[in-house]
Amino acid sequence: MKFGGTSVGDVPRLQEVVAIVKKFKQEEPVVVASAMGGLTNVLLDTAQKAVERKTGEVNNAIAAIRHRHLQIANAMILDYPRRAHQTAAGIDRRTGKSVSRRESAARTFSPVTGRDRIVR
Repeated sequence: MKFGGTSVGDVPRLQEVVAIVKKFKQEEPVVVASAMGGLTNVLLDTAQKAVERKTGEVNNAIAAIRHRHLQIANAMILDYPRRAHQTAAGIDRRTGKSVSRRESAARTFSPVTGRDRIVR
């Protein structure tokens, strides 16, 4: 199953995706999520800025992308206070920011399976 663009662009759409995937939970589907709506061009522009060594602009774009993902993740996470820091740590790790050893083995909650999974 592949979801992307507007289907993963905001909380209501993501909740619909979760409901769809849950219907096929017994079949253990492979789920692929591409960039959220409006982010593909931002990612491409950011990559071009990185090639041009426009570090300040790259850092600003990454911060904006991180903020958008955290807003949506925090709205989707059922146990927000306990998991918010772990979500941020996982995003930081993926964007190349330094994280502590404890954070590098952060656990994230899967709303589809209802279980935690290790993020590596």
